[in-house]
Formats: sequence, structure tokens, C-alpha cells
Amino acid sequence: MSVATVSRALRGLDHVRPQTREKWLDSPAGILAFRRSDVECWLNTGSEPARLPVGQVLLRSVTEGQGDLLPPNSAAWVVTS
Repeated sequence: MSVATVSRALRGLDHVRPQTREKWLDSPAGILAFRRSDVECWLNTGSEPARLPVGQVLLRSVTEGQGDLLPPNSAAWVVTS
């Protein structure tokens, strides 16, 4: 997933919830994660699957992810509360 894709996704959120901003989260090595309102976006840049936070997965960038594992080189959007 490219930085441009993430950037477009963030701009799209401005129209949905303009009063909220994203907050970068502390995350394991190889993971970039941010939160906006009750949705977290996790990007796995590592070489091993990563465990997603507890919540409902809204969208995945790849179809092979199962359950709470995020495959390498992929992203997921999760409602966490």
C-alpha cells in the first residue's frame, strides 16, 4: 500500500468527521498505526504477520488475512470501540 493511498484515505475521513484528527499510535516494530475517532488503521511493513487490535475489521487491503492476523505488506481498518 502506497503512502499516496493512505493519504487519500485520510483526506476522505475529513469529509466524514471533520472535527477529529488522526493520532499516531505506539505500535510494534514494522507496524504503522493511527487512530481517528473509533477507527484504527494498521499497516504491516514487516515480514511476519501481526496481531490486530480487538475490534471489528472493516476493510483489509488483501484477502488472505484471517481473524486478527494482518499479513506482511498489508493494511486493515478496525473499529475498536
